[in-house]
Amino acid sequence: MRHSIAVIFVTAFLGVAFLGCNSSSGLVSPEVSYPNNFQTSQNGENPALGNSAEAASPHQLMSLSQVYYNPADESFELVPVRLSELHLNIKKWLDGTPCSECIKIAGIQNLGGGVFNIDFQITHPFPDPTYTAFDTRGIVLFNGSRNYPASGLTAPDSSLGDGELLNADGYTTLYNSSTLGDGPDGLQGFQGGSLSTPVIPSALLNGYKRHYSSYPSNTRNALFDGDSSAATYKIDLPDSVVVFGFAVDVSWDIPLVNPVTDPMTQFGPNANCPEAWKIDVVATPVGDGLTEFGGEDQLTIDVYDWQGKDSTFPLVVECPELFDGFVAVPFLQDGVGYTRYQASISNSKNAPVGSYKVLIGKTSSENNPVYPWLDLTAYQIFTVEINPSINQLPVAAASANPNPQNAGSPVHFSGAGSNDPDGGAIVSYEWDWNNDGVYESTGAEIDHTFSGPGVYSVQLRVTDNEASTDTLNSPLQVTINSTQATWDNTIGTMLHSNCASCHISGSAGGKNYSTYQNFVNSNVVDLANPPNSKIYKKVKNHTHDGDLTDPQLAILLAWIAAGIPEN
Repeated sequence: MRHSIAVIFVTAFLGVAFLGCNSSSGLVSPEVSYPNNFQTSQNGENPALGNSAEAASPHQLMSLSQVYYNPADESFELVPVRLSELHLNIKKWLDGTPCSECIKIAGIQNLGGGVFNIDFQITHPFPDPTYTAFDTRGIVLFNGSRNYPASGLTAPDSSLGDGELLNADGYTTLYNSSTLGDGPDGLQGFQGGSLSTPVIPSALLNGYKRHYSSYPSNTRNALFDGDSSAATYKIDLPDSVVVFGFAVDVSWDIPLVNPVTDPMTQFGPNANCPEAWKIDVVATPVGDGLTEFGGEDQLTIDVYDWQGKDSTFPLVVECPELFDGFVAVPFLQDGVGYTRYQASISNSKNAPVGSYKVLIGKTSSENNPVYPWLDLTAYQIFTVEINPSINQLPVAAASANPNPQNAGSPVHFSGAGSNDPDGGAIVSYEWDWNNDGVYESTGAEIDHTFSGPGVYSVQLRVTDNEASTDTLNSPLQVTINSTQATWDNTIGTMLHSNCASCHISGSAGGKNYSTYQNFVNSNVVDLANPPNSKIYKKVKNHTHDGDLTDPQLAILLAWIAAGIPEN
């Protein structure tokens, strides 16, 4: 498929015209005097403006173009912003032939699925190292459908139908649609034209690629005089006609020494961009990491700033699909050329499995609210993954207190010891009060009253947020006594009614249990060790199975433990 590329170029660099190559005179050199929209004297005053608030801008808009994409023939057309659409209020500088090679599309590769590798090439137009550019960035301006409500920003997202730069080095709010006509002479933003309505992409936050001269000695992201720098922009485009912006931004300051022979040492640190020039992020799962049921990732964030550590503004992290607001990011340590932070992010909203874009922002101390068009904040968008959880069954655990308890008085049951090993939540607690398979009550903490004496087997079933269940390995045994078991109101009648068919008149083994006194005289109880009592062991052994039920045996044992009261 043919890729047609039309390139027309007009630009302003550092507020000075560089009108490029024409057939008669070649490269047009800039004027010697510094333009008043960026120069300040050593005492901070602007020579042209005097001691006004219109001070130096650390960023300069080198050029602004529109790129037209037609999917019908996969053609791209790079067109400068002209007076008929947008203008930069620089008509007085448009006196020569524009340089057609200073900014161009040098190559296109169709990767399929609407994704292209586009090589943008930027050539420094001046043959004078005095105008060495620092931190040159090509900013791709798209519409923005992804919202970051805490920051008040919108960003391009191809999954929502926008064009998107997929391999951005970083993100900036410079030259977005909200800066329309702002800044000295309108040079820091768009300026509406008089002949037609401009196409202004809506995103407030846009991705960029860095351009710099490829020399080992270039330690400050400089684009040297006369050099060209190409970068590959991996761009995802909708299957429709698209118009997007391409802005070239540079940072510059008056050199410390003139003429300049070594830009690395003869420009002060303020020649570089004042905000952080790079933000690197690494995500480390905590345990199972982020899952659809919660979880946590730890972000290690390295912030590179030419002017050193900047603690005036906090580093902020935002991802509205996972959590509300900002995450506080504490400083961790200083490294060589960078400052390290660590942030823990969680999926508190239980977002489903998928990829999510986390916004990270670090504002420079030089940010000045007087200049709203000039947001000196470095941004990075980092993608985290919500992975499917590895399901493990929950574990049921229960307790009862007090145990034993008297009939008619409540027993408090708790399932608080239950847990889900995979980090999920227990969402249901169900109680079966007599272990018959019917769960009568629900609740993690619950009281239940048994009306009659006995030993009750209580079962607990728990369910986690993945609908997995578990029950107690063995039912909880709860002993319920009479209000006060005595020989007269419980024990005598219980023994006579259950044992008289075999032991007529209470006679057994030469002993007679027909009265309380006979029972005491029989010497068949061990008050120091109730389970060792002869009557308990005899009744409980196999030859007497069925004579007393388990609840009745529990009552007999509790009566012995209470000192065998008579009435």
